[in-house]
Amino acid sequence: MRRKAALVVLAILIGSCGFQTDQFLGGGDAAVETLTVGFAQPTSLQDEASGTVQVIVRLSRPSTEPITVDFAITGGNAEIGLDYTADANGRLSFPANITEAAIPITIAIDAIDDELDETIELTLSTPSVGAELGTVHHTAMINPVLLPRVNFTLEASDGDEANNLTLELTLDTPPLDESTASSVT
Repeated sequence: MRRKAALVVLAILIGSCGFQTDQFLGGGDAAVETLTVGFAQPTSLQDEASGTVQVIVRLSRPSTEPITVDFAITGGNAEIGLDYTADANGRLSFPANITEAAIPITIAIDAIDDELDETIELTLSTPSVGAELGTVHHTAMINPVLLPRVNFTLEASDGDEANNLTLELTLDTPPLDESTASSVT
């Protein structure tokens, strides 16, 4: 009985301040954000020296329940086994409170000179109950020209919060010149 009386008094106080009691005492009409699962980006650019790359799939928010989504390689002009290796289809699992999973693709260096960009098209489908699809398609592009890579000189560094920290970077391949830059999209 005391609890009911306390809630009534609290409701009167909240209402007298101009707030709706539903906002504080439950029963409100606040919409729950839809949980979507989709590719982090619709495209990515790799070169033949990229090795194994991760195509990232994300949830729009953490879930208290495990979430799954199916993926498949659904097209592109790159040849599996020659230009890359990957599972042609599979299922990604997101344990509770984990919002990111990856589809690994290993890019191969082939012996073909002067080839065009190759593509791998991936598609997501069949999300778990309670989840909706976001960005469904991803196109991974493989450029035959080696792309410049920027690396940190040191693996780790430390510094004083009061001072500016300088990080040194290196470029391990020369930048593209005008003749090769037009082939990079």
